Amino acid sequence: CLLLAVPGVLFGTAALGYLAQALFPAWNANLAFTFGAITAATDPVAVVALLKSLGASAGLTMIITGESLINDGTAMVVYQVFLLTALGHKDAPEGFVGALLLFVKMAFGGVALGMVFGGVALGLLSLVHQRGVSAHSGTTWQFSITLIVAYISFFVGEQVLKVSGVLCTVTAALMIAMYGNPLFGDHEAMHRVWHTLEFIGNTVIFILAGALVGGTMVKFGLVMYLKLLAVYLGALGARAAMLTLFWPLLQRWELMDQYSAITKSDGLVIAWGGLR
Repeated sequence: CLLLAVPGVLFGTAALGYLAQALFPAWNANLAFTFGAITAATDPVAVVALLKSLGASAGLTMIITGESLINDGTAMVVYQVFLLTALGHKDAPEGFVGALLLFVKMAFGGVALGMVFGGVALGLLSLVHQRGVSAHSGTTWQFSITLIVAYISFFVGEQVLKVSGVLCTVTAALMIAMYGNPLFGDHEAMHRVWHTLEFIGNTVIFILAGALVGGTMVKFGLVMYLKLLAVYLGALGARAAMLTLFWPLLQRWELMDQYSAITKSDGLVIAWGGLR
């Protein structure tokens, strides 16, 4: 997941950035690579649901899900580095070294802050668990803690400390998932509530995206639609090239895991399904 979500996103950003420069000559390099960062991240919401309903292997589902979870943080960091530079913002990095330092600050700062919030959340969950509150009240408290930590970790990371809010929230969530499992009284209720929130959130996002983009799409001419098709095919090609490059490592590391080794058929699903 980390291999695809970090170097994989950087590879995709570079490939799609150069493609954008070729298709849209009016864009400067920073704007083109901002676009590359946006299109390099995967969002396989529908694919993940389909894999679960079809009974796909746990390894394949975890790779696609885990990559999409982590790569948002990488893509957001790269996106902000290039966007600040493209806009000439006062916080824009100077040169390659400045961009690298900003990337390190946002990425590693987000992870470090997420560990802090994850630790606080685990402490609060442990306190509720130790007090032995009733099952219903305990579940309410536990859900409230996870919800508050999810939002406040993103806000503090993104708006207050100027690090990656996505990576901060993801890191806090991973800590809760790894160490908080014995502290939850009703795992099924927690899963149901969070899955409901996930469904509502995804639905609202796609409705808003359609409403905002739809008004612009009707103004496009045929040439722009052909360029959009070229971007889509380019994204597929870049992802396939990235997976081909990293395939030996993916197979080697998967053999070391608890799941069976991924096959070439799995690779096709990862390549195509990741861009939904």
